[in-house]
Amino acid sequence: MVAYTSQARAEDRSQIAAFDAEIAKLETTLSILRAKRQVVQDRLDSFSYPVLTLPTELVSEIFVQYIPRYPARAPLFGDSPLSLGWICSSWRDIAHRNPSLWRTLDLRGVDRLIGAPEEEAIAYYLSTIRAWLERSKSMPLSIAYSTDQTFLLDAVTAHCDRWEYLVVAIPENGARLPTELPQLRQLDIEFIDVDVPRELAPLVAPRLSAAFFRSVSDVRLNDYLPWAQLTAVSLRYVWVHVVESILRSTPSLVRCRLYVSYDSELSASPLSPLRLDNLDTLVVEFGDACDSLRALLRALRAPALKHFFIHGDVIDHGAQPQPAAFLSTVLGNFGCRLERLRIAGPVGQVEAYKEAFAAIPRLELSDHYTVDSASWGDWNI
Repeated sequence: MVAYTSQARAEDRSQIAAFDAEIAKLETTLSILRAKRQVVQDRLDSFSYPVLTLPTELVSEIFVQYIPRYPARAPLFGDSPLSLGWICSSWRDIAHRNPSLWRTLDLRGVDRLIGAPEEEAIAYYLSTIRAWLERSKSMPLSIAYSTDQTFLLDAVTAHCDRWEYLVVAIPENGARLPTELPQLRQLDIEFIDVDVPRELAPLVAPRLSAAFFRSVSDVRLNDYLPWAQLTAVSLRYVWVHVVESILRSTPSLVRCRLYVSYDSELSASPLSPLRLDNLDTLVVEFGDACDSLRALLRALRAPALKHFFIHGDVIDHGAQPQPAAFLSTVLGNFGCRLERLRIAGPVGQVEAYKEAFAAIPRLELSDHYTVDSASWGDWNI
């Protein structure tokens, strides 16, 4: 062992003194830096971001303008109210306390986002959906989902007494809808790869006024809705005999849009008159321009009709006499004084249409088949 001499001890004492002097110098520097830092921090703390000085009520309204306008629905993820809570805790509190932000929800396709581990993903999505709907408090809801999304059905249908607008897909293996829907105003249903299920129970929906159906080939739909109270109906990819049966049950109808499919079950022979005394707007698009559709058009009686949109193919396909003459017969049977007639993709001589319908104030012959919602009403929820 090397002896710790007096000289070595003196050298150590000298080093400690040097260290202490350096530490004191550094502490002085740190103290100066801390003081400067505090000045900068105080300056930052005294500044308020303008957006954070806005009244809570105004911020809440800005948030409402960010999401789709009701009843259009926000997605569960992406441009959804959830993203508003990611900015800061203040915004999150404001968003979570505004029920209007959480009254719409589009769940279609959510099941395709589920990855591994599946159970954890499902638990996360369910907790998010439940929290979302709880934040909507007691407000009416606008919901879109598919009845084969089995993992979320209980969470969604638990609030069915608040559904006001509903868009739903019903696949072959899909569950049935709840039957008691006291606040439902508008309903959009698409049957996917399936006829109307035999076990379909009638809906009790006393406030329902509009129904939009796609892909229906079964007359059992007749008993499904309170058709007599509806004022707007859209039937797309629907067989003609189903259309006829439904229209005979809708005396209050004001707006109607038809896009029919080929139907061998309805005869092309004359039908008994089908009266729609309140009908104001009728849109007939080209699906399968079969003779049974033209028979249905000839049977219609719509004395209050003001606006009529029809694809030229419907008029012309196999129709005798010529298209303009056939349409004149249809309008004569309607017994109305049209204010606007639009023939999309007119077939035949344009001059014949102009001559036949010269008395109609607004005659439009167009190559555009699109039904403009601004002119012909909104047919989507």
